[in-house]
Amino acid sequence: MGYVKKSIAAVLMTTMVLSAASCSIFDNKFATTQTYSAIKDDAYKSKSDIDKDDEGIYMKTVAGVIKYLDKGDADGLSKLCCDGLLDMDGTDDELEAMADGFEGKVTDTTPIGTDLGSRGFAQWSGSEPVACYDGWCYIYTDEQTYYLRISMCSVNKKDDDGDDSVGVCMIELMTIDMKYDLERTGVPEEEDVPEYVATYVFGDGSSEDVPFRLVGMNYCGIVSAFGDCEGYTIIDTAIGYSYNVYKLTGTDDEIDLDDVKYLDMDDPEEMYEFFAEYEQYAVEENDGYNYFYNIEGKDDEKLLVWVYGTHGDDDVPYVAGIQVMDITKPYNDQKREEIYNSKNKS
Repeated sequence: MGYVKKSIAAVLMTTMVLSAASCSIFDNKFATTQTYSAIKDDAYKSKSDIDKDDEGIYMKTVAGVIKYLDKGDADGLSKLCCDGLLDMDGTDDELEAMADGFEGKVTDTTPIGTDLGSRGFAQWSGSEPVACYDGWCYIYTDEQTYYLRISMCSVNKKDDDGDDSVGVCMIELMTIDMKYDLERTGVPEEEDVPEYVATYVFGDGSSEDVPFRLVGMNYCGIVSAFGDCEGYTIIDTAIGYSYNVYKLTGTDDEIDLDDVKYLDMDDPEEMYEFFAEYEQYAVEENDGYNYFYNIEGKDDEKLLVWVYGTHGDDDVPYVAGIQVMDITKPYNDQKREEIYNSKNKS
């Protein structure tokens, strides 16, 4: 990014103009990720609200979907869907099932992506602008926790059927127990396949074949799955989109922090053998790298052991870091105590 030097007078004039503006670039809430509670009043009501030059297009679209889910309003959801999705067989029934299956009142969400953060494709070539977005968040209600993924398009003047893709093109909605270890198969690697059927295998082992159709530059499709999220949780482990689903073990095992601090951090086998004696507090989906353990004398704080790769001929898991973190708070609000970091080794 280039920067242009300005005279003092020009800077002062710019400052005055920005101060007078009702919404300057400095207080644009759509410039950074936001939770639903911060943007729900700006939610789109239908795809006709979408303006390609608007700010926070993706956030406002997702907020609109969540607002209609909160009301159990299938007709409202259809107003946000692109014509390409609405023209597919079964979409109306899927929207009804989605609205009916959504339980509880929305309390909030994990952060929803910005336009730049969720933009999957953008081309602004004169008279043929295209802008597509894709992202996900978790929705908290007073009864369940849900995973929501939304793909949408704000403008497509490039393809013949581009206008039919404006709005929500794809929706995935499921309780986090169904999201846990979710597998999608049948998704083609090559681009521009007109139609395909993806098989979703959910956390409870059930499966569903979901048709997808290419409209403009987006694949249109819709799928939902509902179970019970009791016994599952969401933990934020790092800056950005690092929320993931964990399955609680219900263990009573606890680790004494003093025992951890006296470990030989230069001996991977000693560290591995020590932690292998304890059952994890929660197990990350898809065999992730984050291992959580209860800490003796603490409730909200857990011991995070970050494992990356293996060591030696016996493939002993390599401990890359150990921290104490409060799992009840988002990353930016966590006060972490770092016990070990392999990057700091001499």
